[in-house]
Amino acid sequence: MRRIQAFISKYEYDIVDSTQNEAIRLIQDGRACHGSVVFAKMQGAGRGKFGKSWIGNKGNLYLTMVVELDATNNSQITLTQAPYVVALCVGDAIRLLLNNAEIQYKWVNDVLIDRKKISGILLEKVLDRFVLIGIGMNLKHQEEYVALNATSLEELGLGGILPGVLGESVLQRLQFRINKWIDYGFEFVRREWMSHAINLNQLVKVHVGGSVIEGVFTNIDEDGALMISTSCGQRKIYGADIFEI
Repeated sequence: MRRIQAFISKYEYDIVDSTQNEAIRLIQDGRACHGSVVFAKMQGAGRGKFGKSWIGNKGNLYLTMVVELDATNNSQITLTQAPYVVALCVGDAIRLLLNNAEIQYKWVNDVLIDRKKISGILLEKVLDRFVLIGIGMNLKHQEEYVALNATSLEELGLGGILPGVLGESVLQRLQFRINKWIDYGFEFVRREWMSHAINLNQLVKVHVGGSVIEGVFTNIDEDGALMISTSCGQRKIYGADIFEI
């Protein structure tokens, strides 16, 4: 990825289908490039990992940042490492509001507080040149969150937080942490993420396509892959859903 020097253009909408889709349209129209950001107050068709739908009601944070890939192809920086960097940025922004929050990271795209999801991350590569960093964060309480084992800043006693203000905080952390990752590599990111990882050293089920792998979540490797110790030995997994047993 290229370093982020500044956020050169910001597009704000009352409602879009999804900020990811809008970012793609802006890139195709030549209006968005490296450092562009899309904000929306509502999403009509937000999505997460594997195309899962994401509640897009008003009052929450929905943003997508456009990052261009680095043509020099630094072999130490891989896209599979990026979700960990973004998760730490979200955690940083939350800690500025909730100093004592027990923030946890669930492999590979979720940020939790007290084991309940408060934020989801979606990274997509488009047009072979760009990566879209999508972030959704629950600010206002919704009844649907109960069934989804999710929470919100409002439920945690922080009502009235403006999405735009929180979004600017997240962007500042993205700029800082992405540049640090590029300069110093993945190891410091991996160590910090692992120190707050949920289900570490616990028995889990990992859903990979149509199959289920059961084992102990032991590590994250240097590329960002999930390492599972199974009865058949160590398994390295790059994309899946993970569940506690």
